Amino acid sequence: MKEVEEQVEQLTLSTMQQLYEVKKRVKALEEELLIGIESFSNEEQIADLYKQGWTKEQIARKFNMPIDEVNIMIARNER
Repeated sequence: MKEVEEQVEQLTLSTMQQLYEVKKRVKALEEELLIGIESFSNEEQIADLYKQGWTKEQIARKFNMPIDEVNIMIARNER
């Protein structure tokens, strides 16, 4: 009987470790997704402001980002 209890305990520990690893991976993926969504949202806003007549320099200052990054986002949106 003791052997069965030890096997159950080992299985429980193994399952808990696997669950911990899965939760860690899910959290990392959620963070990546949020970053991607924020970037996409900024890109849409930047494109809209540029279409409204804002200069690239004004947009760069508003979003506190390098002008090169603004240029890339605008170019991607013009495709």
